[in-house]
Amino acid sequence: MSAQWRRLVRPALGIAVLLAVIVSVSPIAIGDRLAQADLRFVVPAVLGLAAIHIVPAAGWRSILATTTGVRLPWATALALFYAAQAIGGVTPANLGGDIHRATTLRGSGHGWSVAVAPLIVQRATSYLALSVLSMFGLVVLATHAASAGTIVAGGAIFAGAVAVAAWLLLAPPAPLRGAHARLARIIGGAPEPDDGRVRRLGTATVIGLGHGLAFHAGSIGLTWLLVLAVDPATPAGPVLAALTVARLSLAVPLAPSGLGVQEGALVVLFVALGLPGEVALAAMLLARLALVLTTVIGAGLLLRPGPSLAAKEIPPAAAAR
Repeated sequence: MSAQWRRLVRPALGIAVLLAVIVSVSPIAIGDRLAQADLRFVVPAVLGLAAIHIVPAAGWRSILATTTGVRLPWATALALFYAAQAIGGVTPANLGGDIHRATTLRGSGHGWSVAVAPLIVQRATSYLALSVLSMFGLVVLATHAASAGTIVAGGAIFAGAVAVAAWLLLAPPAPLRGAHARLARIIGGAPEPDDGRVRRLGTATVIGLGHGLAFHAGSIGLTWLLVLAVDPATPAGPVLAALTVARLSLAVPLAPSGLGVQEGALVVLFVALGLPGEVALAAMLLARLALVLTTVIGAGLLLRPGPSLAAKEIPPAAAAR
C-alpha cells in the first residue's frame, strides 16, 4: 500500500472503529449524556487539554538545549510544537508532528543531532512515562474490575511492550540498531558520520520523563473532569485508573491519536468496573473537541503569512556547538 493510501486509510479506520463502538453501546444514551454534561467542567477541561501541550513543548525545548546547546525562543518552540500538532493529530502515534519539527530544523541548516535526536529522546521518555503511569492504573483495576486477571495481564503486557519500545529508542542493542536507524530516517534522515551519539543522554532522559509524566498525568486528570461533567457519581480512583490504562492506545501506530482504539478500550474497562459504557464514550467525545481545537490552532500557525519559522526564528546551525 502506498504512503498516500496509508494516510487516508488510517484515519478512516479510526473513525470506523469509533462509530462501531458508539453503535455497540447506544447512540441515544450517549446523546443524552452529552446533552446533560455540566459545562462548568467541560469548558475548562477542553481548554486545558488543548493548553497542556505547552508541557511537552517545554520538554522538547529543554531536551534540545541540553543535548545540543541550541536554545529556541519560547515563542518559537511553542509555535513549532502546536503547528506540528496539526499534522501529528491526524497521523498514527503523532509521527507526522515529529517529522514536521525535524524538517523545520533541517531547513534551518541543523544536522541530525539537533533535528532528530531530541525527538527520539522525547518520544522514548513519553512512552516510558505512559508505561509507568499505566502500571499504577493496573494495580487499582486489579482490585476493582471484573475479569481483573485478564485485564491486568493484557494491560501489563502492552505497558511492558511500550516500556521496551522506549528502551529500544533510547539505547538500542547492537542487533536492533538497524530498526533504530530506520525510525531515525523516517523522522528526519540518517545521522551524519560521528553525529549519532546523543550528548548528556541521562540528563535529557530525566527531563523527558518528568515532562512526560506531567503531560500524561495532567491529560488524564483533565479527561476525568469530562467524566465528572457527564456523570458526577463516578468513583474517582477506578475511573482515573481506567483512563490511564486506556491512554496506552496513543502508542498504537494504527489510528491517529488513538482514535477509536482509546474509546473502545475505555468502554471495556468501564463495563468491567460496572460503570455505564456511554459515560466513557460521551467523555471521550468531549475530549476529542480539544484535539480539534489544537489542530485548528496548529493549522493557523502553519498557514500564517510572513517568513517561515525556519527562516527567521530558529538559531543558526553554528549555535549547535
